Amino acid sequence: MSKTSDGLEDDFECHFAHISARKSARNHLLYYDERDLTAIRIGPWKVSFASKRSGKWDDALLPYGRPNITNLLMDPFERQDGDVNRAWTEGKGWVYLPVLRVLQEHLETFKEFPPRPGTIQGDVTRMIRDSMSRIEAAKRAGAN
Repeated sequence: MSKTSDGLEDDFECHFAHISARKSARNHLLYYDERDLTAIRIGPWKVSFASKRSGKWDDALLPYGRPNITNLLMDPFERQDGDVNRAWTEGKGWVYLPVLRVLQEHLETFKEFPPRPGTIQGDVTRMIRDSMSRIEAAKRAGAN
C-alpha cells in the first residue's frame, strides 16, 4: 500500500475513514424512492411521508395518514410503528417546523432543476391515467 499526501495508507478503509471523519455542512437528508419524496431527516429526526411496509424493494410505496416521526438515535432500525409511534409522535409535532423549512427550500430548487419525468412502473392503470392527464393538459394548452 502506498502513502497519501496526508500520511494515510492508500486503501479503501483508510480513505473512507478519512472522508467520513469530516463534518458535513449539511444537517439534512432527503429520501427519495424513484421520484417520490418519502422522508426528510434533520439531525437525529426523520419524518417519513411514505414507506414500503414490509421492507421489500418492489413493494408498493404507501403514504402515511400523517407523517411518521422517528428519532433515529432511539430507534435506529425504525421498528417503532403503529399505535406506540402514533402516541409518541403527538408530542413531537415541533419537528415538523424545520422539516417544512427544508421542504420549502427543496421545492424552490425545482424552478431551476425540475424533477425528472416518471419511470415505467408495474401499475399499468396509473401509467394510463397519467398519460391521459398529460394528453388532456396538452389539449387544454393548445386551445388557449
